[in-house]
Amino acid sequence: MTSYGKTLKQIRINKGLTQKDVAENIISHSFYAKVERDDSNIAADRLLDILDRLNMEGDEFLFIHNGYNEPYKRTLRQDLLQTFFKNDTEKMTQLRAEIDLKFRETDDFFYQLLSIDTYCIIQKLNDEPIDVALIEPLKNYLFDTETWGHYEAMLFTNNMFIFDIETNLMFANKLLKNLKQYEQYSLHERHILTALINLTILCIDNDYTHETDYYLKLLSTRKKNPKFLYERNITLFLNGICLIRDDQVTEGRAKSERAIQILNTLNMTNNAKRYQKYLDNYLNR
Repeated sequence: MTSYGKTLKQIRINKGLTQKDVAENIISHSFYAKVERDDSNIAADRLLDILDRLNMEGDEFLFIHNGYNEPYKRTLRQDLLQTFFKNDTEKMTQLRAEIDLKFRETDDFFYQLLSIDTYCIIQKLNDEPIDVALIEPLKNYLFDTETWGHYEAMLFTNNMFIFDIETNLMFANKLLKNLKQYEQYSLHERHILTALINLTILCIDNDYTHETDYYLKLLSTRKKNPKFLYERNITLFLNGICLIRDDQVTEGRAKSERAIQILNTLNMTNNAKRYQKYLDNYLNR
């Protein structure tokens, strides 16, 4: 079990507080002193109360505890994301080897799932087939987890392209099951919006008209958080595609082209080219 006593002591001293100041009405002074010496472990709810007393969020506390560095797992995910955006499959392959080694050393299931996630992205970037047997642990994990949180939403969003449409629709039900509870959690909300965008495109491509309209409606009615301008713009693009589908070609094309123009204005030229190609292909169906 991880001990946080030394970190709590460091923060308390830096804030000019006594042990009594921190512990009062939460835990006994004597027990808190043991916690700081790492002679006793503290329950999660009491730790959260103490962090609140210290005016500190959990993420900041872990950042300090980790020597003023992001936790290793988070850093690893960020490195993977950056290499993905750069299309750097060589670096991604190196990171996967590091992840596999970490899994062998720790037997932590997180690293096995991250390795599969990385493998799928590499195969996609290289336009190579995916070994169905290799992805089974990830698929089974999503199947077996009854209530999804942010981690499961992220796994699903990253790997939708490896599943058939029926599996994606089934997983989408799990994703949306506790949608309302998470709507104030902006990090989770971004994955929800990305998943809804990908689901809408998937359903358009497979002529699932009812499902397309359902997911697009969910997208269009999500709270208009100003942080998510990109997602709102892609929603505009998809609304245009659906108007074209419904034989309102002039209006639909204008909407989709307006969304593409916004991407160009924001210097998101690669995305603009990708959506322009999608629009052209859809018009020529």
